[in-house]
Amino acid sequence: MIGTTADPEVVDAVIRNGRPYRGIATIHDMSYYAAYSPLEDFAGRVVGMIELGRLARSFNTMVRAVKERDMMLREVTERQLSRVEKQVSIGRLAAGVAHEINNPLTVVLTLSRLMLKHVPGDDSHHEDLTMIVQETSRCRDIVRSLLDFARESRLQKEIVDVNTVVKDTLFLASKYNAMEGVKLDLELCLDPLVVDIDTKQMQQVFANILLNAAEAADGENGEITIRTDEDSSGGFATISFTDNGKGISEDHIEKVFEPSFTNKEKGTGLGLSVSLGIVRRHDGTIEIESEPGRGTTVIVVIPKVDTVRRTT
Repeated sequence: MIGTTADPEVVDAVIRNGRPYRGIATIHDMSYYAAYSPLEDFAGRVVGMIELGRLARSFNTMVRAVKERDMMLREVTERQLSRVEKQVSIGRLAAGVAHEINNPLTVVLTLSRLMLKHVPGDDSHHEDLTMIVQETSRCRDIVRSLLDFARESRLQKEIVDVNTVVKDTLFLASKYNAMEGVKLDLELCLDPLVVDIDTKQMQQVFANILLNAAEAADGENGEITIRTDEDSSGGFATISFTDNGKGISEDHIEKVFEPSFTNKEKGTGLGLSVSLGIVRRHDGTIEIESEPGRGTTVIVVIPKVDTVRRTT
């Protein structure tokens, strides 16, 4: 009703006389500077008024919010671009180093194995040769990881249900020692999650994340929950791996995808970097959620294949 909340002086000027008002207005015993303008219908009759001051403040608030969001997006984008550029540079360096040391490393490993075959177990050199073979083999694995990180082999894609890929990965990963004693809880989406992926490379991603989770899990009480679903938009498949380990500290979360970062005593730090590279080549991403003392969840997000594409 007219006059119930607005200052009577404002109502008289704007509603009754159809003039804009600028000045001091009193509402609920509070005075402030305000500006009002008549609100007319199609016939030109004044049917209300609009407080321009509040409108301006609301608009300014909206503009500030948009600017703040834009700045945040720029910062995130710059960090991501910086990370990608860093990975590209390190990848090129890794490829050069790996190729340089791969040949002599192979020679050392081959000769050490041949010598070990001809040295009796009670010989004093047998233990030394065994250690040489073991450590050289570990170096070879590191070199392979460097080459995997640097190499972008052609994707051999096929349209599959990601649930099937997850189950195949679990079967393969069950052979690793790290999986012994770990309780697995598998929660697969009831509906097929159809994706277009290189199944072998994606199995490598899932296996790497799964083994990381197994090593991080809580010892004899280790548990890993694997879930597949689609995101809220319905356009992406999500595959999450949740462990009940000690979690990742906040200052380490941003570093887990850096090639040189690792929490493992014998780790190379290349696992998640390689995995992220593979997933990005599938137009997807990897997200990590963790809290110290409450475990870690690693989520692989990859595009689903739409119905039209599947039928063509």
